[in-house]
Amino acid sequence: MPRLIGASQTTTAAVVTTFNSSGTYTSPSTTTSVEYLVIGGGGGSSNDAGGGGGAGGYRTATGFSVSASTGYPITVGAGGAGEAGTGSA
Repeated sequence: MPRLIGASQTTTAAVVTTFNSSGTYTSPSTTTSVEYLVIGGGGGSSNDAGGGGGAGGYRTATGFSVSASTGYPITVGAGGAGEAGTGSA
């Protein structure tokens, strides 16, 4: 790691929080903005003679303002349900 001579150096490690189910994100006391990436699940498919479901979407932002030490609700949906097959192709 490079070092600065005659200057102070502060390193802030990134923290990644992953939600696989609904919950609450509570921002740390020193955090006033976040970077986020949301990936949406795709649609369901047929289980016998159909194609796959469509792709999910995404949303991202940097510098999104949050209030320090505040809880934000996170909702994770169930995704697209597959269709029951009819047995004929």
